[in-house]
Amino acid sequence: MSGIGAVGPHLDELRGRVLRIAVAVAAATAFLLAFHAEPVPVDVAGASVALYYPVPDPLHNMAAQMTAAMSRALVPEGVSLIQTAPGEAFFAQVYIAALAALAASMPLVVREAAAFVRPALGPGEARMGRCCRCRPSACSPAAARSRTLWSCR
Repeated sequence: MSGIGAVGPHLDELRGRVLRIAVAVAAATAFLLAFHAEPVPVDVAGASVALYYPVPDPLHNMAAQMTAAMSRALVPEGVSLIQTAPGEAFFAQVYIAALAALAASMPLVVREAAAFVRPALGPGEARMGRCCRCRPSACSPAAARSRTLWSCR
């Protein structure tokens, strides 16, 4: 096959991968909008540690919890958030849930994108892609002390 006919199978594969990503993000968004994170204190070696488990509560959901936490951390003292249109509070929760779901689904997004591009890469390019990876420590403040952020295996 050559020309436009060769593009069809690639578009079908891309559609399937984008659909998998969309389903994962939609499922995570629905989870964040339907459940509330409830802390449970657990005694571990003499220290109390809070573990969170989901409880069905669509009115006080995880997106509302994130909104409240961001409001406490980011809004100056004496200033309160207001709603100027009927749907603003709801859509703010939907946006926050969608962004958090996208962030949680990012490993799947990267995996699907890499799997789509991998057949087009030559052996050397594929090896280079496997070779360069960012260490998890690069995401923490301790990364400033790390000498190497990229490693080859």
